[in-house]
Amino acid sequence: MNQNDGVIAYVRSGIVASAKEPDCSEGNCLVLNIEESCVVICSYRPTGFPNPANYLNSLARILKNTPQNTIILTGDININILPGNVSVSGASYISLMVYYGLVQGIDKPTRLESCIDHFMVKTKTAAVDVEPYWPDLCAKALEGVNVRDLITNIGSGVGAVPAVGGAPTAASAVAPAAELAKEEKKEEEPEESDDDMGFGLFD
Repeated sequence: MNQNDGVIAYVRSGIVASAKEPDCSEGNCLVLNIEESCVVICSYRPTGFPNPANYLNSLARILKNTPQNTIILTGDININILPGNVSVSGASYISLMVYYGLVQGIDKPTRLESCIDHFMVKTKTAAVDVEPYWPDLCAKALEGVNVRDLITNIGSGVGAVPAVGGAPTAASAVAPAAELAKEEKKEEEPEESDDDMGFGLFD
């Protein structure tokens, strides 16, 4: 280490916090316990150590001894994790984060063309965007169809229900039982196609 490295953290007045400095090989680490509900791990890893294996082992031990559900790991780690430009060491670091449930908060360059300043988060609360792709398709496919009649026909076991495709009407989607019975008498039932099995639903 040299005289220019280290970690310092400021805590707003009124927030109850305790701090400890665990052993961290080839790096600095300060662990803040915020009101017994959140742990903030502040860390700095100097660039003078080309192989971060010892640092990662220390970090793994620190995370293992941090039982809280909400954890924030942040600092100048000097390990590039920019997508598309991740080294073997970077992959090991990311694997460690994933193992302990931490999600990457920064995936953009933080210095030149590298992401070496990190913000990792583990929390029970997460915002997830879900594209309404399949519900919209299902709604469009069933437009104009009497779903109750469709379910009743399927449950009765009378005849085969043609697949729903495009923008069907109730009449085209569910054939009357009597008409289906006549068709069965006239000719043998043809071999099932992909459409009959429902694969043409979203054509």
